[in-house]
Order: sequence, then C-alpha cells, then structure tokens
Amino acid sequence: MWNNEKTANLNSNGKAGNVTPSSTRKRETEFLLSSERFFRSIFENANDAIFLMEGDTFIDCNRKTEEMFGCRSEDIRQRKPYEFSPPLQPDGRDSMEKAQEYIRAALDGAPQFFEWKHKKLDGSLFDAEVSLNRVDIDGKPVIQAIVRDVTRRKKAEEELKKAYDELEKRVEERTL
Repeated sequence: MWNNEKTANLNSNGKAGNVTPSSTRKRETEFLLSSERFFRSIFENANDAIFLMEGDTFIDCNRKTEEMFGCRSEDIRQRKPYEFSPPLQPDGRDSMEKAQEYIRAALDGAPQFFEWKHKKLDGSLFDAEVSLNRVDIDGKPVIQAIVRDVTRRKKAEEELKKAYDELEKRVEERTL
C-alpha cells in the first residue's frame, strides 16, 4: 500500500531513487497515453476499412473507411451498415435483413466472414469481404467490422472466367 512517505526504488539506471504515488501515477498515465497513440495509429493506418459498432450502429471508423466509402466519418457515425448497401445483395436477399443476421451472430460470439455488396456515399457499388468480430470494451459488447474492397479481384476473376469459357468454346468447335 502507498503511504505519504517517499519509497526508495531503483530507477532505470539501477540507482536508488525516490518514487512517490504521484510519480507512479504519472508513469502509468504516460504509459496509457503511449499505448493509446500506438493502437490509434494502427487503427488509423490500416489498409482496410475498420468500423466499430454498438449493435447495428456505427460508432467509429478509420481513415481508410472514409476513402473507401467516399465520405467523412461524420457521414458514417450513428448510421447502419445496410444504409451503405443496395436494397438487395447479389443473392437476392434483403440487405438489411441479411446484415442484421450477421450482426446478431457476431454479437452472440460467432465470428463472421462473408462477401458483401457495398454502396459509397455517391451511390456507386463495390464488392467487399467483411469480417465481424465481437470485442468487449469496458464490459460492453462492440462489433469490430473489417471491410476489404475486392472489386478489382472480382473483376479479374470474371475476366479469367470469360477467357476460360471462350477457350472451352474454341476447343469444342475444333473437336467437332
């Protein structure tokens, strides 16, 4: 237990020094601030969009999110993920209904990974891979959503499939 008297301790040089409760609190505060800067830097500089959600509502996002969705973080906070989706997903399912299913499963502790069609603020669509994970922050369940734009990859896959189909067609024509 701390008392009002200074306590002898070894400092970083290995020499005896005085440590007071206030100097310990100062070091702890500096450590916490340093840790906050470290994790904030990782969050902000990630190459994927990262969202934090309470239930189905966005509460925070990183810079990549702003770039990917063509908007500012203020345009995203307090909104729902299906507001950044077309009404229907490519499988014909309602975006809102499908998103809520994934969110409920993640909140129940089952990590989710799926493909999704997203909509930028200007209305243009893009293909994405989405990962949802529950994390508890200060005892509250929060969803961490990581979104990766895979539009170029999907386009390349489509072009490769077209080329393959065309090659199959030519081979079939030659063998008849």
